[in-house]
Amino acid sequence: MGNAGSVLQRMNRKDRRWAGWILAAGFTWMVFGLVMAPPFVGEGLRYSIMLGFSEVCHQIPVRSPHAQGVQLAVCDRCFGMYAALAAAPFLVLSLRSWNPWIDRHAKHFVLAGLIVPAIDWGGDIVGLWTNTPWSRVLTGAVFGCVAGYFLVSAVISLMDRPVGKNRAEQCGEGQQTDDFNAPDPAAAPGV
Repeated sequence: MGNAGSVLQRMNRKDRRWAGWILAAGFTWMVFGLVMAPPFVGEGLRYSIMLGFSEVCHQIPVRSPHAQGVQLAVCDRCFGMYAALAAAPFLVLSLRSWNPWIDRHAKHFVLAGLIVPAIDWGGDIVGLWTNTPWSRVLTGAVFGCVAGYFLVSAVISLMDRPVGKNRAEQCGEGQQTDDFNAPDPAAAPGV
């Protein structure tokens, strides 16, 4: 692992977790910065950013936010998602004491994060209501909060894992070191 591995080996658990938080925060803020960038950059870079986000967003101009008369890189719903993704590092910090409960109910949060925007989209499609830019931003933000929370938590968890010699020492000689395949200690015997 070279230099990065030796730096992580010297870090205590708290420092590794903060490094994970900083890494995740930097990534989410960089992505949101790219979403916001088109009105503030030159034509060539604007084209490249718009092209990059066109792979994940329809970018229909009337359904997209604008700043200074220039369309941002994504539609309203995606904007809400990316804005919430950028706020997720702070969400993780503020919900630290709830982490075990949230982790136990992760599938319900993910399902809710997907259903809320789907209801707004579906209601508009079948004619029950007309969604608005704000409804699209807010329902996108619901999904962004859920996805961002679990993304940031996963990066922190990955950074929290021991590396190199420390990992072998913490796992014990001859014990299984692959956490993903290790038996669940909370599972009932014989399960």
